[in-house]
Amino acid sequence: MTATDSLRLLTAQSEVWAAHEVDPDSPQFNCAGYLELSGPLQRDLLDRAVEQVDSECEALRVRPDLARTNVSGALAAGVAEAGGSGVEFVDLTGAASVADGKDAARSAMAEDLDRPLRLGIDSLVRMTLFRLAPEHHLFYLRIHHVLLDGYGQVLYWRRLARVYSALVTGNEPPPSSFGRLRDLIGEERGYVASADFARDQSYWLDRMADPPARMNLGGTPEPRRRVLRTAGDVAIAMRELHLAAAVLDVHWSVLGTAALATYLHRLTGQEDMVLGFPVRARTTRLALTTPAMLANELPLRLSVSAAVTTAELVVQANESIVQALRHQRYRAEEVHRALRARHGHVEYPAVVANLVSFDSALTFGACAASVCQLSTGPVRDLSMDFYGGTQDGPLRLGVSSSGAVTGRSDLDAHRARFGEFLAVFLAAPGNSRLRSLELPVGNERAGTGLRSPAPSGTTTSPAQ
Repeated sequence: MTATDSLRLLTAQSEVWAAHEVDPDSPQFNCAGYLELSGPLQRDLLDRAVEQVDSECEALRVRPDLARTNVSGALAAGVAEAGGSGVEFVDLTGAASVADGKDAARSAMAEDLDRPLRLGIDSLVRMTLFRLAPEHHLFYLRIHHVLLDGYGQVLYWRRLARVYSALVTGNEPPPSSFGRLRDLIGEERGYVASADFARDQSYWLDRMADPPARMNLGGTPEPRRRVLRTAGDVAIAMRELHLAAAVLDVHWSVLGTAALATYLHRLTGQEDMVLGFPVRARTTRLALTTPAMLANELPLRLSVSAAVTTAELVVQANESIVQALRHQRYRAEEVHRALRARHGHVEYPAVVANLVSFDSALTFGACAASVCQLSTGPVRDLSMDFYGGTQDGPLRLGVSSSGAVTGRSDLDAHRARFGEFLAVFLAAPGNSRLRSLELPVGNERAGTGLRSPAPSGTTTSPAQ
């Protein structure tokens, strides 16, 4: 496929494109992460590996084409031919220490991540190799969300690691299992015309027929900052989370969701709440093996009252998630449009619970490699990103927001406070009422606009 070929975009890509055009000066659609590589890295082979995976991964070569958006309203793009390696190289070995070099690299990444991209004009992919020491590198990848979702990035990292590892040993890389975008588009068209689509549509419109009030978290805005982010490991390790989930026969992500819902209930008093719940929206072999933008953010609705027990809430969260995953391909944007048509002004959920479960460790030739995710896409009032890898690893919590609603001090307070509350939630017996789970109160709240916890057993009515 050449750069002159026209490609109808996937629905998820079209939705991102439309959202970007509404707010073109925002960097919120930038997604990025980096590989931390410890060991002997052969730069020439890395360039070759990148070049090969670039030729295999059509998604990274999609070029939005505003001029060729057709009369039917379908957005179009071209797919560029594969070229040479576009990896930039930055040598930071002159820094006072490896730690200083890493800080400088992360600062450069943050600056790049905060720069808005213009569709159809700017390059939507950037790769930079930062050298911190002869055997310590950071390989940075930033893409626009219109090209790839988080799962697509994972597919890319895994394939790059496999190709590089083969080249290091002098072997031919194994064949790529990536599918073609045209086939994925055809599969999506088939779904829209199917009975599954009608069932999914019915489920979501019934589930959200009477949407609750939007959650109001309070906070101190920083309107000059478009996107704010903070991240770090919490005291609870993945092993503890897995063990607690095994006792209740659920996935660890269910516990994370239930704990977050309880935290928000204790903070605001809201009982009928909707969380944004990102999912892969991939149910076929083709979708699961093709890097692309398919992710969907579903409205996960939960009933959280002071009298509910932790065990009851976990059961409810598990069932809600199971049902959501059964109907995950129906676009949340369509649900939102239907709600607006029925009820007038309806906003998207204020809080997003993004639970990412993949092993961040990769085999990268003779290097030890791990993935660190920096941004997963658009944010609103508050996004909680749970990054859980192996059972022996840490649980990393990323918190982000639109600065127009929630400021930096609020983010830091939420991250510290929820990290402590997660331990409280996991330690509580299953028959504990939610009203008995007190939020930690510490110095991290001093000087912030974070609202005080709602009194136990009371309900507030957040404004729309």
